[in-house]
Amino acid sequence: MTPRLILTRTKQQQSATFGNLEISGPVFKHFVTLESSAKIFPAGTYDLVYEHSNRFKRQLWEFKGIPHRAEIKIHNANFAHQLDGCVAIGMRSGVINGIPAALSSRLALEQLTEALRPYQGLTLKIEVIDLIGED
Repeated sequence: MTPRLILTRTKQQQSATFGNLEISGPVFKHFVTLESSAKIFPAGTYDLVYEHSNRFKRQLWEFKGIPHRAEIKIHNANFAHQLDGCVAIGMRSGVINGIPAALSSRLALEQLTEALRPYQGLTLKIEVIDLIGED
């Protein structure tokens, strides 16, 4: 049994889009997510694979099948301006020097990597839901 992954976008704050990444099934984890509001990709269900990133020089989880997009990774970052279409994760959201941020991002990435370690050779599915603007 593979875990179920759901990324739900919940709010925009300045140029940042925040949400939650829920992992359930044999593994249960919760993280906050951060994206650049100007570069978010459409909601939908995508493949997620663990592969080497030439840019980051390490293995990262990557979204596959996003129309007209490639190299969309899950990685650590604190601020939306550090993202070029990718998704950052953190342990919680907050503010650093007046800028909305994902906090404890490195720790969150380490925990995500460890939680999904048994599935690194598999293609997982991740559902992206956009609740922004809905009542």
